[in-house]
Amino acid sequence: MLGLISPLVKGTAEIEEIETLTRAAEAGFNGLVLLEGLAREDALRKLESSLQTLEQKLEVVDAQIPMGWFREHFDASQASSVALADYAMLLGRHAGVDSTRLDRIQFLLTRLVSFFISPEDDSPALRRQLLAEALPPSTLAANTREAVVAFCHDATRRLGTFTRLKDLIDSGFFVDVRGYKLSLRQQLLDADVMAAVIELNEATTTTLDRLAEAEQQGEALEQHLAEVDQRIKAIFKQLRVDESEKTAQFEAWLKGSATARAAGRRPKARDFMALKANRREDRRLVLGAITLVLGLIFLFRIPAPQQLRVLTAAECTELSPVLVSGAVAPQKAPRIFVGTVDKSRWALMDGEGRRQTALKLAESVAARGWVAATVMLEEQVVMQIESGNVLVVQ
Repeated sequence: MLGLISPLVKGTAEIEEIETLTRAAEAGFNGLVLLEGLAREDALRKLESSLQTLEQKLEVVDAQIPMGWFREHFDASQASSVALADYAMLLGRHAGVDSTRLDRIQFLLTRLVSFFISPEDDSPALRRQLLAEALPPSTLAANTREAVVAFCHDATRRLGTFTRLKDLIDSGFFVDVRGYKLSLRQQLLDADVMAAVIELNEATTTTLDRLAEAEQQGEALEQHLAEVDQRIKAIFKQLRVDESEKTAQFEAWLKGSATARAAGRRPKARDFMALKANRREDRRLVLGAITLVLGLIFLFRIPAPQQLRVLTAAECTELSPVLVSGAVAPQKAPRIFVGTVDKSRWALMDGEGRRQTALKLAESVAARGWVAATVMLEEQVVMQIESGNVLVVQ
């Protein structure tokens, strides 16, 4: 989540504090390997408390970003599917009845579905599975779920009855649907409900394009579509909460932070997520750090040393020729691997070479039935693998 928020509010004191705390937490988890027994358990409890503090601070920063501004500036295409799901999951755990936060969760999950399910693989079952993994466990009653899904399906069918754009706009359809979705509140966090709402959103977009194209053909089509888009935005602006004051305050906060940064009135920590040429890799690095933290929580809760098995040099080489050490846990039925790479070999490899190495390691890890692998170069995560997927190559 930090990697997705940081570019939106970079340079602010709040995000720099979070970045500093994140580095401290990572160093703390790395230091767990030097502790044993009660000392390690005590350190782990403190680190888990630090993670809760980090989540709370991230939520505070997220809440300051107006939803309209977020829609315009957030680039979901630069994020991994896991990062989007983690972001939505964190917001979902504490969403309450805040309509803005629920809007953001819906926005993130809509992007998750559109960017990471290909048309040839798309299916209701796959969508539901993806959404269920990104949402908190649902306690929605079956009859309530069925009623909401039925409303969305009926609204989708209603869209097919419109033959003119003016009729659709004048029908009150947008007001009806928007009002109904607002009334759902936390019911939106059910995977089946969210899938139905996303399907309705997609059908609405498709219908708008269809009707706009039917009204205008030829060279003026693009301009006409732009005008229609502005008309629809104007309608939704009236339906949504007025954020003009919040947006002005938010932009003033960003501007003030940039001015203070330029003036050098306070010391700045190194940018944890500076925007580089490859933004996707940057975000994956942060995602990898988070995954590493979660993996290490699991790893170091296993009683030591009997549940931890250190691999031989030959076993490490068999996994990947760049590995020089490693360990798996638990000992009898390994699920997690943590290892280190040969510094000189890794330094001499180009980006593509590292990527291919990570892909081959992912295959080796999956073949052994392990669910996660974290590979370090000194204190830096250089490869992170989760459920057979390469999340980080640095």
